[in-house]
Parts: sequence; C-alpha cells; structure tokens
Amino acid sequence: MTYDEAVSVVELMLAAFPNERAWAVDEIRMYAQGIERVDAAVATKTVVRARDTMTRRPSVADFLALSRSVEAGAAAPTPKPYERPSPRELPFWVKRYFCARYFYARFGKEQDMRVFPEHKDWQPPGEMMPPEEWVAEANALSSADAYRVLGSR
Repeated sequence: MTYDEAVSVVELMLAAFPNERAWAVDEIRMYAQGIERVDAAVATKTVVRARDTMTRRPSVADFLALSRSVEAGAAAPTPKPYERPSPRELPFWVKRYFCARYFYARFGKEQDMRVFPEHKDWQPPGEMMPPEEWVAEANALSSADAYRVLGSR
C-alpha cells in the first residue's frame, strides 16, 4: 500500500481504540512506515480483527503478525464467555477436614485441629487425626455445603 493509505489505516486504528491516548504526528508517521508493506485490504481487515480481539492498540510487530494470519485466512479466535466451573465432588478426607474445622458446631462437637494424614506435608507436626474420626459427620456433609464455606456458589 502507499504511504498515504498506510496513514489512513493508522487513523482507522486510532479510531478503533478511542480509549487510548492520542498519537503525535511523528508516531503516526513511524507506524505508517512500519505497516506500509502490508496490502491495504489486508491492513484494514487487520484493524478490524485487532479491535475485536485485542484490548490495546497493537504494536507494529503485533500488527504485522496479525496481518499475516488475516492474509492466510485464519479465523479470528472466538472469545468464549466465562463459565463458572461446576463444583466437583470433594475427596472424603476434605469433607472430614471441613467437619472438624468448620462444621463442628453443627454436629455438637468442639473444633478439632489435629493434623490429617493427607495434610501432614503442609502442616507442622502434631497429633494425627485417627481415620475413624469425623466419618459419620463427613458422610452427612454435602460438597455444596463445603463449597459455600469457601465462598463458591
């Protein structure tokens, strides 16, 4: 494309990202010189792709890389809407841990701070939790209740 066409593409890009700061004439000139070798039609499509997929104006290097993918006919990446992952079933020992640490009052017991065998690598040494403790309570606890303690759902 010609230099004048490149300046027009840069002005189009400046308009596509209105929340960014305005550029000085020298910045526009340098950017236009950097993208001058790109075909005008491809450059225009690149500006549209950049507006749809980027949050900030692309650098010259990013613009050139994006223009190569536009020229190759690569489909624009479709951003997926955020989907909150559904809570998975908690391991049984985690339910026992939650019962001993957080839900003890629900079962009419005192808080139990003994170290679980599965948790010993992350806890300072102390009295170990026997495997038969908090089993009935953990069976009564749903994963949804445990996730609520964590602030999920």
